[in-house]
Amino acid sequence: MSKVVCKSCGKELPNRGFACSCGYMEEMDDKTLWKIVSSYGKLHDVATVITYTGIAAFLIGSLMAVFGNVVAGIVTVLIGTVLLFGGGIWKSNLHGLQSQLLNDRLGAFFDAEHKRIVGPYTVFKKNEDYEKFRGVLKATSVFKDGNEFEARQLVEGTFKGMHYTTANVSINHCEKKEYRDNDGDLKTETDRTKLFDGIWIIVQQAKAVENAVYVHERKVKRNGKYDVKALPAGIELENTEWGEKYAVYSDSQHDAFYVLTPQLMEQLEALDKAAGARTSVAFVGEHIHFALDTERVFRGVEAAAAGNINSIADMKNAFLDTLKYEAEILDIIKCNSFIKLTQETEIR
Repeated sequence: MSKVVCKSCGKELPNRGFACSCGYMEEMDDKTLWKIVSSYGKLHDVATVITYTGIAAFLIGSLMAVFGNVVAGIVTVLIGTVLLFGGGIWKSNLHGLQSQLLNDRLGAFFDAEHKRIVGPYTVFKKNEDYEKFRGVLKATSVFKDGNEFEARQLVEGTFKGMHYTTANVSINHCEKKEYRDNDGDLKTETDRTKLFDGIWIIVQQAKAVENAVYVHERKVKRNGKYDVKALPAGIELENTEWGEKYAVYSDSQHDAFYVLTPQLMEQLEALDKAAGARTSVAFVGEHIHFALDTERVFRGVEAAAAGNINSIADMKNAFLDTLKYEAEILDIIKCNSFIKLTQETEIR
């Protein structure tokens, strides 16, 4: 394959010859861009098949070795290992190439629309920023049993004068357990229980309470009732209907009743409906944390992997839908009288 060089600086172009580090990009219409994006998606599917073939070969080879065909089993295991790791690395590289291509071509569009619909923002990309944010999640004790915190799409911005920090977050409780295998050897495995998976939003309090107040929405059981036993109330509420749906915890009943205004109750119900989520809120320190347990995400558009996206226009529309969804959620949160409208919100 002949090399493709930059028409501006003469360097060889990376990323299959579409863009250069000097800022030059080959001209490309949306139809051509989608064709390339789709090709990455199809190759990603091939890499997935190779990965699963590797897993199958590894398992089959292991069984062959156990049941006497040692040489053939070892060879099959080695082949499976190569396919498994090779397919996984290829998938990762393809995803990176696709993401870089879309960012190069559509980054300006995404940035302009985000500012137009939601407002000014900053995207955090450094590992230390994410580590700091994970520390914030842990320190809040909103999900006190959580010991594994993951965050994606970490953003800080301003929406109609309300400054916020948000990310797509997963919180798990991981517990290592020891057991002995069939040979009597001591092994360790990790049990992982999902506590939260959704959108996390942090805003500043205008009327900070001295003691933290936590409000958790309970899960619904198969019979349609809320699971009160799994999440018992720390503070009993006068509104019994609302008390069945939400569990409230605080070291101070006074502070709990102070923040549990009719406005907050209406706000949580509105968030449930708009976000399609199970909503929890926590008043901790100088901040209010809204935790929306939902399959939806902020700023999450999977290109070729999404079955309902068949063109660049579809991708742009999908991105706009996520921004409108985000703006709707932030608009509901902004109505809380406890929220401080200020010039700066920091991750602490």
